[in-house]
Amino acid sequence: MLVIIPIGFLTAAAIAILLLQWLRPGFGLSWVFAGLGALLAWVSMLLLRLRLPLSLLIDLKLTEFFPYAPALLLDRISWPYGLGLITLVFAAILTASARKRFPTDPLNWAGTLAISALGLLAIISGNPLTLLMAWVAVDLVELIILQGNRPDQNTSQRIVVAYAARTVGALVFLLAIVLSGIDPNTFSLKHISAQTGLLIFIGCGLRLGVLPLHLPFSQEPRLRRELGTILRLVPAISTLMLLARLPAGIIPEAWAPWLLGLVALAGLYAGGMWLAAKNEMEGRPYWILGWTALAFTCVIRGLPLSSVAWGIVLLLQGGFLFLYSARERYLLFLPVLGVWGILGLPYSPAASGWPGLFEPRLNVFSFAVYLAQWLLLAGFIRHVTRQGYPLASADRWAQAVYPLGLLFVMITDLILSLWGWPGSLTRAYAWAGVPALVGCGLFLGLSWRHALPELSADQIKSGTPWKVASRIFNRLSVIFRLEWFYNLMGLVFRSLGRLIEEVTAILEGDGGVLWTLLLLALIFSLLGVGGF
Repeated sequence: MLVIIPIGFLTAAAIAILLLQWLRPGFGLSWVFAGLGALLAWVSMLLLRLRLPLSLLIDLKLTEFFPYAPALLLDRISWPYGLGLITLVFAAILTASARKRFPTDPLNWAGTLAISALGLLAIISGNPLTLLMAWVAVDLVELIILQGNRPDQNTSQRIVVAYAARTVGALVFLLAIVLSGIDPNTFSLKHISAQTGLLIFIGCGLRLGVLPLHLPFSQEPRLRRELGTILRLVPAISTLMLLARLPAGIIPEAWAPWLLGLVALAGLYAGGMWLAAKNEMEGRPYWILGWTALAFTCVIRGLPLSSVAWGIVLLLQGGFLFLYSARERYLLFLPVLGVWGILGLPYSPAASGWPGLFEPRLNVFSFAVYLAQWLLLAGFIRHVTRQGYPLASADRWAQAVYPLGLLFVMITDLILSLWGWPGSLTRAYAWAGVPALVGCGLFLGLSWRHALPELSADQIKSGTPWKVASRIFNRLSVIFRLEWFYNLMGLVFRSLGRLIEEVTAILEGDGGVLWTLLLLALIFSLLGVGGF
């Protein structure tokens, strides 16, 4: 039962906030309940590291109808993602104190805690059935929250397309379960066969938008930073957890070069779009796509466990940047710690990810994804050095709590690098982080000298490198976002809708009965010709 304690704290805090808003709307304790619930969940998850692995089988007494029982598993693969997610939730609640210039809605905190509890359930799922149910719940809650925000028609269509893409990925995952013929007694994510793993790999690619490459959320709905960040990152990390559990060698040798080429292309495209994005919020879909492309490379090369390093970078460094809204000079040490987490220097959090990109041998795909990692790092530096609103405008207590939330993310990053997944503490491929470090210094020098993070109108008109890069990647995005496919499908659906309306109008008219009889006669005549 220990494994459900963190989920219980998050859920209890969300319910407490909802009850508080129902009984005493506007009461100021909602933020305190949210922070306390997240803190207790973080402490409990940290302590559970001493008891790994932990498992729980939830016997629902339904064996007559369904032979599989939901199960939970907390081990050294799911624990880093679980701790990282809870850290991000706690940081989001603490940093919200400095964003009082925006309207405060405690229901957003309840939503953040609820979607995090579901995400944590997906992360610690012990068998495919539990994971599939958690995925469906996460996707459904996300759809309700986004549609409840009353988006415009174009954004609403993109939300539905994103939901449909993830649903298709979940259905492929379900197909893998059905075709595997797994014995109920060994129905666990720890026993995934190579044949089943290939279908699961494809399902994960569909959910994350990597295989095939698609970005239905190229323009995201407007949400508060806390809830929006959690909504975007939870589906990604709950899928990356499954990716890290796949067995080695699931990709046929004949497929590997083609898949590596597609994934490298996705990484380069995402890295370029992230670097050229106007700000970190607009570039967030490309940040997620870029790091998931690196994680998929690890699986294709036969080292799925190395994908955890890139998943943690996506979660913690990305979460830090998306919550880093108020910026002051004395907080510059925090972005420096964030850059250190991405560089991949020996014993840094990302160091254990290099083998998944370079082994068993270096080739052109290795350097392509290496360049993609550079672009993602450069984009992180560009966005983190942008000017934000001053922290001095917040209350005094918020000026102390806000940096604490961001520092909490960096502390967890250090904990995971020292005490995280198997092989996380490594100095392999020490050379890989050195060029990135040099390039990082050069990019910072150019940024500060030419003020690249914030371009003036004159700079944009004069044709800067950012303008050229933006034009190139915006042209590519027309293809990679599958904009033409969405427009074509919309045209087909609208045409079918008009056809159905015309047929309905005819059948509902005065001659509707005659037309119905004529159609029946036509059907019977066709059946007769067919020999039936």
